[in-house]
Amino acid sequence: MNKVEALDRFFSEYERTVNSGLAEPEATDGKANAEAFADCFFEASPAGIVCRRNDADFRARLPQGFEFYKKLGTSSMKILSLLPAQLDEHHWTVKIRWGTVFREEAAAVEFDVIYLVQDISGRIKIIGCIAGEH
Repeated sequence: MNKVEALDRFFSEYERTVNSGLAEPEATDGKANAEAFADCFFEASPAGIVCRRNDADFRARLPQGFEFYKKLGTSSMKILSLLPAQLDEHHWTVKIRWGTVFREEAAAVEFDVIYLVQDISGRIKIIGCIAGEH
């Protein structure tokens, strides 16, 4: 399997765990979602930059995030497109166009997130995310 296929598979699994969390936030322990992230990573948005540790606190907060999106009416999220770009032997950027599906008749929302990923010995991890307004 080449790297692009590996990245596609990685993010398909990530999409699956996100949707599992949205379906049942109260039953989500956060472990499956946390597995996608490195031990430490950053999140950047117009609100600023946050450095995070992939620890018990992070895993405990994930269900709260899913509950927040569920209260907004989000029932699922779908990867609409995935555009990888290799930086070096071990690092890639992956621009993902996400689409949201709502329970009610709200207009679908699409937004982009750029992920910085590292692949060491076939083990892909998210080391950073850059998101615009969404």
